[in-house]
Amino acid sequence: MEKATPVYQGRYAQLSQYFGDQPGTSGPVYVGAFVLMLFIWGAFIVKGPLKQALLGVTFLSILLSWGKNFPGLTDFFIDYVPMYNKFRAVSSILVIAEFTIPLLAILTLKEIIEKPQLLKEKIKYLYISLGLTGGIAFLFALAPRLFFSSYIPAQEMYALQQGLPKEHVAPVLANLEEIRVHLFASDAWRSFWIITIGTVLLLLHNIRKLKTVWMITAIAALCLFDMWT
Repeated sequence: MEKATPVYQGRYAQLSQYFGDQPGTSGPVYVGAFVLMLFIWGAFIVKGPLKQALLGVTFLSILLSWGKNFPGLTDFFIDYVPMYNKFRAVSSILVIAEFTIPLLAILTLKEIIEKPQLLKEKIKYLYISLGLTGGIAFLFALAPRLFFSSYIPAQEMYALQQGLPKEHVAPVLANLEEIRVHLFASDAWRSFWIITIGTVLLLLHNIRKLKTVWMITAIAALCLFDMWT
């Protein structure tokens, strides 16, 4: 909140910390930046039916979480899958992805430990995974305003316009957007560095500069830090 104008801090404290487009939620599902990178990498290097099942279930849960934005699949499950229509929020199905994504990430880590030559043989897939996670986070951090037109949802903007004197609306909205752009960029930098540090740990292990037990411990601590903070 260091970007907040002091006179408006009381007003900002009343607002939700989440400012995305999902209604009725305090925030989106989060599995961890480096965990997601490992998941994407695992989609290329892990072999066997378990990987296919994990990928299929993950993408199915994501599609189902779209609800009315993907009516064909949602209506099919409501009509033909018992008890599915009892879900209060379709996004709750993402609890499946919260399980399957880390599981495939663990399988990826296991594959790299048991077959260290894979890192060199499949290096292009590492680059792809880094680009889809760390690369995107880097772009978000550098140009946070380029990818999103507004950081204030329409409903929140309307509430502020109704609850503030007219002369205060414009400066409050401008300052609030500045705060949220700063938060977004800071979080993007944080994700970028977490992915970078995790990748460096993998590379150090691959060239035998870091023992397996220490690599696993460091990655576990990194992921815990990512989820905790």
